[in-house]
Amino acid sequence: MWHQVEIQLSAKSRGFHLISQEILAQLPQIKSLEICHSAPS
Repeated sequence: MWHQVEIQLSAKSRGFHLISQEILAQLPQIKSLEICHSAPS
């Protein structure tokens, strides 16, 4: 099942930026997701 959400990140200057906390703040439900993964056959 897919679930799509649009978020907006704050403007940043050029360069490399960690955005994990910004994403988690906008998507608190992401902490309750369970991800199933199966190895290729």
